[in-house]
Amino acid sequence: MRDYRLHDLADEKFEELVGVLCRSELGTGTMVFSKGRDGGRDGRFQGTAERFPSEKAPWSGKFIIQAKHTNNPIASCSDGKFHGNKSSVVAKEIPRIKALKEEGEIDNYILFTNRKQPGDAAQRVCNNIVEETGVENVQLVGIENLSRMITLHWGEVRKVFPELAQAQGPLRFYRQDIAEVLDVIKMALADHKGSAPSTSFSYIDLDRKNELNNLSERYFRHMQAESSPYFGQIQDFLRDPINRDMADAYDNIAAHFNNTVTVNRDDFAKFDMVFQQIHDILIERNPTLEKRSRLIFTLLHYMYWACDLGEKADDKTNTSS
Repeated sequence: MRDYRLHDLADEKFEELVGVLCRSELGTGTMVFSKGRDGGRDGRFQGTAERFPSEKAPWSGKFIIQAKHTNNPIASCSDGKFHGNKSSVVAKEIPRIKALKEEGEIDNYILFTNRKQPGDAAQRVCNNIVEETGVENVQLVGIENLSRMITLHWGEVRKVFPELAQAQGPLRFYRQDIAEVLDVIKMALADHKGSAPSTSFSYIDLDRKNELNNLSERYFRHMQAESSPYFGQIQDFLRDPINRDMADAYDNIAAHFNNTVTVNRDDFAKFDMVFQQIHDILIERNPTLEKRSRLIFTLLHYMYWACDLGEKADDKTNTSS
């Protein structure tokens, strides 16, 4: 699945994107997005869909389209805020859908969201809407299927959203390599637990490095407190000739991280968010890494300290303690 970073879009832009996709999936008669009598916004289509939910069995009749956007990159359709309690997004929509059904204004309901869609979440949401409103054809389109639609209709989408071509977000690689490196470094840190670090978090021009990369002072203090105590052990491990294979894997990963971050650097106001973006995408690609979340940040912070990630300040110098 390609990462279009839809959480970075404004709500209105997300609605516009859904409109482009619906014109391709349903038909050019799609009207997106009008304000309803209750102040809510929805899209509408009437007729037989061109290819939704499939070309062989398209729905027909009156369609209501909803677009529910979130800026949270890890939000899920299983979250209580979205479905599952009386104040959730879905719960608030049900009375309006029910009223439309009673007035004969809806035969099909499609809910688009950029939230992640766990396996059984869509069925639960759709069953709930069907039971509460009487609308038989209900479809939830989460981030996975939404991204596939964008890719399928890329020619139409890029005309309206050329910025999505650059919104691939750093990092889609090395899932196995990074897991192996993390495991080995974790063991190395455990072996040296309690030992004094052999190097300090110090540069001859560290302020200049942070300025070049636009790393906030607050985040840098966080790095010092949480991660720098382990830098000496990581450095010793990577420099030990017996760990040459792991050091090579680290170098490859760091180089790829740095290259992709450099290409996408303008997408991030502060370097603080680069660390978070790499972390989140690694876990999204390999959920088993979630248990090593803190170690991921420690390794990324080490890469920054070692000048393997981010712009380098002049005359980098490590100071031994």
